[in-house]
Amino acid sequence: MSLILLTLMLLTVAWSIEAAKWAEGLALLQGAVLVGIVVGFAFAVLPIPGLVAHTISTIAGIGWSAMLVGRLLDPTSVTHMVVLDEQALTWQVRLTEVVYRTQKFVEIARAEGVGSDNLVFILQLAILMWLVSYASIWFLFELRSVWGAIVPSGFAILLNLYYASPDLYVWMAMYLLCALLLIIRSNVFLQQWEWRRAGVSYSPEISYDFLWHGAVFATLVILLAWIVPTTSAAPRLHTIVGYLDEPIYRFQREFNRLYSSLNYRPQPGPAYFADTMTLSGAVNLGDAPIFDAVTEKGRYWRSIVYDQYTGRGWVNTATSLTTLADDDERLTALEFELRQPVTQTIRVLQPKTTQLYTLPQPIDVDLPSRAQYSPIQNTNAEIQALNVSMLESQRPLVTGETYTAISSLSVADTKNLRQAGTDYPDWIKDKYLQLPDDLPKRVRELAVEIAIDKTATDKDNAYDQVTAIQSYLRNIRYDEEIPAPPPNVDSVDWFLFDQRAGYCDYYASSLVVMARSLGIPARVAAGYSLGEYDSEIEAYRHYEYDAHSWPEVFFPKYGWVEFEPTAADPEIVRPVVSSSESEESFSGDTGDGRTPGRPDEEMLMEDRYGDEPFLSGLQQRGPALWVWGLGVLGVLVVAAAAAWFLWRRPYQDLSLAGATYARMVRLASWLGLPAEPSQTPNEYADQLADVVPEGRPAVGEIVNAYVLELFAEVSPGEEEASALHDAWLSLRRTLVERIGVRVLHRITGNPAGPNPTEGVTTSQSNQT
Repeated sequence: MSLILLTLMLLTVAWSIEAAKWAEGLALLQGAVLVGIVVGFAFAVLPIPGLVAHTISTIAGIGWSAMLVGRLLDPTSVTHMVVLDEQALTWQVRLTEVVYRTQKFVEIARAEGVGSDNLVFILQLAILMWLVSYASIWFLFELRSVWGAIVPSGFAILLNLYYASPDLYVWMAMYLLCALLLIIRSNVFLQQWEWRRAGVSYSPEISYDFLWHGAVFATLVILLAWIVPTTSAAPRLHTIVGYLDEPIYRFQREFNRLYSSLNYRPQPGPAYFADTMTLSGAVNLGDAPIFDAVTEKGRYWRSIVYDQYTGRGWVNTATSLTTLADDDERLTALEFELRQPVTQTIRVLQPKTTQLYTLPQPIDVDLPSRAQYSPIQNTNAEIQALNVSMLESQRPLVTGETYTAISSLSVADTKNLRQAGTDYPDWIKDKYLQLPDDLPKRVRELAVEIAIDKTATDKDNAYDQVTAIQSYLRNIRYDEEIPAPPPNVDSVDWFLFDQRAGYCDYYASSLVVMARSLGIPARVAAGYSLGEYDSEIEAYRHYEYDAHSWPEVFFPKYGWVEFEPTAADPEIVRPVVSSSESEESFSGDTGDGRTPGRPDEEMLMEDRYGDEPFLSGLQQRGPALWVWGLGVLGVLVVAAAAAWFLWRRPYQDLSLAGATYARMVRLASWLGLPAEPSQTPNEYADQLADVVPEGRPAVGEIVNAYVLELFAEVSPGEEEASALHDAWLSLRRTLVERIGVRVLHRITGNPAGPNPTEGVTTSQSNQT
């Protein structure tokens, strides 16, 4: 019965993954689970050492998974050679193709590229399900740990359902029912074993009675958990989990980079920005607040810029790091015309974040920060300026903390942008004209058709060409529920010609790619749009759903200028000519139709959230974090030194043999085998050797040396001392391993100490 419940539980995990429809072909996971169960049960029953069994199982699992995945191939999907028909698709060809595509995946992962091979994803899932199935069987039938059998598969189904559609949670209910019944069945079996050992009679029907009542109880528990409201429950737990948001999302971004063509489901959550941006499927950002910002001008809050297009997404290749000083001259070394410094104050609303959001082109931040950059060098190969791709705080910022930044915003008018020319610096041309060699030809042809063929001859300048592309893109339907692009398809090409719908990442990427195809330097920026102006706090509040990406185009003399091709966002309104009047108009208009009141200097310092000054968080919290960090480090150092001293102190006055024997007794006592006052050393050695038979030679070596020294006053010589030392090292390793197993048994719910199945036949101990 236990085997049936465990099999059904593991198959439920496979069925839930298949139902999520991440990719075609996931039905093979059932085969991986079933064969993994058979192999695991065989190894648990047969007298095979654990290390040998685990090694053989891992190799067998990889081979069986490769064979299952190889069955998904057809002649058109083989990439390492030309296959004309099904008869030529032998098993050798199939397995070679699986190995070849796995190698390509590893190369892409190492090169920080974007992966799009679902076959490798299915292979990895099959291997994972094999290992989970084998481990669950081994824990239950060999180690007698029902929790060890449940936890690996439980983590797998939770991870799958976290990113899946809510209508798949019925699989979680089915899994919980099987898991609860398995717990009941395992505990009943252990109780029956105890009764048989004690000679207590019991009804053979008791197992079925417990299972029946357990099924009713488990169903009630699941239903109760299902209907209990969770919207306001456990706020402290929600806060604790919130600290994990950033590392979890960074992992998600890496996962999306390696598996960009999966059928991702929309999942609420904050937008943290990593060094890669994958053009994938549907998005569904949450509504939690991220930060408040006080500023007089601006439209975008930038986190990162991307420069390299891969065909599936973007990569930030400017990953050199440097710390920034106050008023760092490397940020202001590049001087552009028609730009205006704008001060902004940001209040962090997310815990433990290091990302800094500023208006585009930041030139100063008032807290210790570091920059990811690519160097801009002069003729002597000296770093003249920093081409910053991302700013981060040197320490995590806490909720409510504030910082002030200064950015150089463009106020360039359309007339000057049209006359900017094409005299681009080398550092711009080298980095921001890159396109993949396999970019579909029709993308370039469409850019020429839009920006040149349909543009008047008197408008053959970069500004009008980019504006024409922007207008074309704004006529494409905005949709956040699109599927992921098919494998081995250029994402921009798919957006422009096949899907004809998408969200901001696709709009921005398409404009940048088409601009580059015309020889116009451009890049993709990501962060947040303007947000919502809150008159009560006189600041812009930014939520998760304000996450946005947009293109930036470089113009000689004027630097980077933002464009807005996304159909769902208002178009940027620029002054026609440069004048003080137009600049006043720009400063009062955010470009999206909203004209908030201009905040005065007192408002910048005023707290709209409590009694503390709005800008006091940084000064008050910063030193405290450093002090606490140093204090904790000092306590840890002192504690480690004290533990080392207390461990060695009892043996300082003992001889070598006496100290070694005392150490053996102390370590064995942690295993539950203390030396009794009535025992002689030899009697204690026999008891210890019976429990740890593999350590019998070392125990004998230590006890013999101790007895000779204690009763015959014969101290070990140089060779004997060396042998005694080696014996202690060997025994210490054995005892530590046994102690570790004992601790693991206690954690997983098994009784500590000797194996409870000792003295029971193999058939009896494996009939759970």
